[in-house]
Amino acid sequence: MQQTFRDERVFDETVDLHFGRIGGDLLIGVVGAVFTAASEVCRTQYIEYWLDDAALQREAATTLRFLIGGEHPKPEPEVTPTVAELLMRQIVLRIMTSDSWVAQRRERLGPYADLIEARVRDLQERYESGPKVVISTISVLIESY
Repeated sequence: MQQTFRDERVFDETVDLHFGRIGGDLLIGVVGAVFTAASEVCRTQYIEYWLDDAALQREAATTLRFLIGGEHPKPEPEVTPTVAELLMRQIVLRIMTSDSWVAQRRERLGPYADLIEARVRDLQERYESGPKVVISTISVLIESY
């Protein structure tokens, strides 16, 4: 366990050295949100690991390139997104549009907070104009006799 904490600290320090404290916080926060979304999709879609699914890999990479670098994805004509891709988009947006996500980071990120908020709004507009997937949960009460 001590080695894990040391490795994590070295990773954080390396990211901070390369991208600066603010850039490092932003990078780790955005990557964390995208990876969390990918993991959640795996649980709901019975995918063993998100890196094993090519569509989820593409969606994660596209989302990261846009949120971090502002690179708009190239439209792919006649390609219908998979349910997993659509869920990933919804979950990333749910995580990043929650009041707490940017609010928790606003002071540390400074002007980058506004940049990320603008990119998330742009991402939301693009995803809302495209195909959607509806998530429904059915609860069944089990009574014991």
